[in-house]
Amino acid sequence: MPTRDARVPTFTFHELTIWRTDLPHVEHAAMPPSNTRPNPLVADDNLFVSVYRPGAVCALDRNSGKLLWRRELSGLGGASTYLYNDILFAKSLHTLCALHPENGEVLWAFCPYDTNHEPIYSSPTGYQDRIYIGDRKGFLHCLDAATGQTYWKFRTSPGWDCDVNSTAVISNLSMANC
Repeated sequence: MPTRDARVPTFTFHELTIWRTDLPHVEHAAMPPSNTRPNPLVADDNLFVSVYRPGAVCALDRNSGKLLWRRELSGLGGASTYLYNDILFAKSLHTLCALHPENGEVLWAFCPYDTNHEPIYSSPTGYQDRIYIGDRKGFLHCLDAATGQTYWKFRTSPGWDCDVNSTAVISNLSMANC
């Protein structure tokens, strides 16, 4: 077992805290540690936080912790937010929302099926003004990042257990026709 170096200072969480903000109406804020994207997301002077239950996205001032805005989502919130082309993307279990990062205004929403199920587990990825997101029926969707218009969807597997649960990774080697 390694020994602790007494010369290295140890601090408690409270000693390292610069500010603390209690977000309004939060039942459960944390998502499982399997998520690979940051929550909260730091962008310029803001923090964007996805709240699991009830589903919501909050924007806070990075320096003070002051709540700038809160946008309710339909259903449980996703594990993270994603900023691409000056659009903030947040999702619930069935809907991907494009939000204006300054005020939380919904620019567009994409729900591939209905709101009675949990068809979206993956997180969005942006590339060349398009957003890619997978669903639990095995489709990868390509959307216009600015409008949400669907360009195409592709079934990744004909199998019965063909969920697209992971975030798409973009490689420009194979994206010439997308």
